[in-house]
Amino acid sequence: RLRRLLGGDPFIRHHAGQLSLNPLYCRVDSLILEQMIGVIRKSTAESALALGEKAIRLYGGPFLPSDSTLPRTVHRREMLRNAMLRIMIHVGRGYEQAGDWEKAAECYIKGLDTDQLSEESCQRLMICYSKLGRNADAVRAYLQCCAVLADQLGIRPSPDTEAVYSSLIQMQ
Repeated sequence: RLRRLLGGDPFIRHHAGQLSLNPLYCRVDSLILEQMIGVIRKSTAESALALGEKAIRLYGGPFLPSDSTLPRTVHRREMLRNAMLRIMIHVGRGYEQAGDWEKAAECYIKGLDTDQLSEESCQRLMICYSKLGRNADAVRAYLQCCAVLADQLGIRPSPDTEAVYSSLIQMQ
């Protein structure tokens, strides 16, 4: 039935008892993203930033989010999510070094959208907001972090997150 919907045989591959889409005829974003992640890991810092920006644009959120029962799907979803979170933080740091605090903040917001428990994304976002003079947003990010950690894990933020927040409060 899928072959009929797609218009023929070349779109579907059958190998070793498994069906898959033929990458020569079908674009599979998760496969492209996995390849990009592999290239980014082996790249120099400069090219990793450019590729990281492309990967962030390509990443459309969790891999098959409604398919939460298959272990293979869960593993792949977590692998892509964790890799993308590291890339978002890396690209954000690159923007910070360039002094582009607005773009860095966007990366950290995407990082928090990817994993709302990412304290590193929250810490960096608070710093970006402070550099942009958006102190209320920095405090709001901290309070959101506290609420999410308490609600989902029953814990307080790490000493590093508390230190960033304390330094922001002292500067005011």
